[in-house]
Amino acid sequence: MSSPAVRALGASARVQFRNTPAVHVVVSGVLQPLAFAVVALLADRGTSADPATLVLGAGLLGLWSSVLWQASFALRTEVWQGTLAGILSRPAGFAGVLLGKSAVGAVCGAVPVTLTCALLLVVLRVPLPVAHPVEFVVAAVSAVVAAVPLSVLLASSFLLTRSAARLSENLAYPVFILSGMFVPLGVLPGWLRPVASVFPYRWSADLFTATRLGGRTGPDWLWFAVTAAGWSALAAAAVAAVLHRARRAGTLELG
Repeated sequence: MSSPAVRALGASARVQFRNTPAVHVVVSGVLQPLAFAVVALLADRGTSADPATLVLGAGLLGLWSSVLWQASFALRTEVWQGTLAGILSRPAGFAGVLLGKSAVGAVCGAVPVTLTCALLLVVLRVPLPVAHPVEFVVAAVSAVVAAVPLSVLLASSFLLTRSAARLSENLAYPVFILSGMFVPLGVLPGWLRPVASVFPYRWSADLFTATRLGGRTGPDWLWFAVTAAGWSALAAAAVAAVLHRARRAGTLELG
């Protein structure tokens, strides 16, 4: 028999999938990555930039944008519906519910982003040679998996402030720039470039390039695992903070 946490995770995932507005999926999974890709391709027209790399980078941006969008509203919906207090009162409920919502959010972002990027490559007739196809697919799946702890962290932190929507907006573009997904790290000031190393997506972008061109991937996999584990630890700490405030301090920002 499954544990209460596993049952909560499964039920939360099913509810989140049914309740995810189609407009959220279309905007964050189709329109935004398409806009990112078009802007990047137009900006680099006539240069030596690889169009396939630009499209894949736009896909990572779309995934991050989708994570922000889903996370900022995942638990706020429970607040608006008046069901959050019941979730927090269950010993094994909150973590499982939050993980289920975050996993569905990541998948609902990843699927349309992938289809959008694939369609764009076909329409533009941009080849996508891949030297190590199996490792390329694993890298893509890993990028989606890494989005889950990021979503958990964001969703938890959004419950600690009344400014969840503003926070999500302010987080989007700094990460676009500092992670190297949209702006090449080489154009950033030298003192700012190490900041990119803390983002799993920065290593996902390197893994996409290395697996496509046949380069070394060992260091990239190592740093991807380290950063993903770090964000997972932060997510666990955020969940603990929310539970502490809700059950002891009684100051959870539910307004």
